[in-house]
Amino acid sequence: MGAFVTCVDINPAGLKDTIKLIPKNQGQAVTADVTKYSDMEAVANQAIQKYRKIDVILNNSGIMPLAFFLIMPKALEK
Repeated sequence: MGAFVTCVDINPAGLKDTIKLIPKNQGQAVTADVTKYSDMEAVANQAIQKYRKIDVILNNSGIMPLAFFLIMPKALEK
């Protein structure tokens, strides 16, 4: 049957192109900003609402080459 996918992008046009690559009824497109905690919380809720659970998360939104691992908790501050 394959995976059920929630695709997220800040760019609606790019998101539209990506979702076309996923078999019908196996994907949903959500426009969101990955730098906003509230947007990501909403994305997770939408995925759970549609598919009942999340098994895997793949974040391919960018890199932070100068950030240290120990300061990452600050990124979660709301």
